[in-house]
Amino acid sequence: MAPSIVPNWPALHIEMVPIAELIPYCRNPRLHSQEQIRQLAGSMKEFGWTMPVLRGEDNGIIAGHGRVMAAQLLGWPEAPVATAMGWSESKKRAYVIADNKLALNATWDIDLLTTEIEALREEEFSLDLLGFSDEDLARLADDLAADQFGAADVATKQATAQLTTVHVTADPLSGLSWRFIANVVKRGDLKTAGAESSRITDCRRRRSSA
Repeated sequence: MAPSIVPNWPALHIEMVPIAELIPYCRNPRLHSQEQIRQLAGSMKEFGWTMPVLRGEDNGIIAGHGRVMAAQLLGWPEAPVATAMGWSESKKRAYVIADNKLALNATWDIDLLTTEIEALREEEFSLDLLGFSDEDLARLADDLAADQFGAADVATKQATAQLTTVHVTADPLSGLSWRFIANVVKRGDLKTAGAESSRITDCRRRRSSA
């Protein structure tokens, strides 16, 4: 059996390093506002260090500039640090960008996100620690409402089209009921419309077999 090869991943070796020894990358294109630094500080105060800073062999910060600034704001003297051994200057500069941009490429499942936030709110967990501003939460609620309205509108149009076809072939005795269903669908109450449709179909089946 061939011996296993342990990769030289930076995260496999973490040590506590004085923050004063870490050197920010002067060409870091990622900007951190004071508000974001305060948010990071609040998160780190609650959750602690959950992700180490990544540095090069020269102590230059590759990833974690915001966390280091938040730690300084909190007055923490040390940080957990992983060292990228043997990385070229190009590789380090590339990761400074990739570490930030790749995270931005993710998206949210609005339904699940809203459900989680509401659950945390009911549990009286501080929503300030999530990184969402009041404006963000308001926009999130608007987006969810828009998505739900859009989905309901599509379903309503589809159901109305189906019911229009059914109404043409329906016998006179059930005409009023079909119009009732169409009105219910227009209100978006598809559950009631479905129940009424099933009732009519069952009624017609019994009449035809009588």
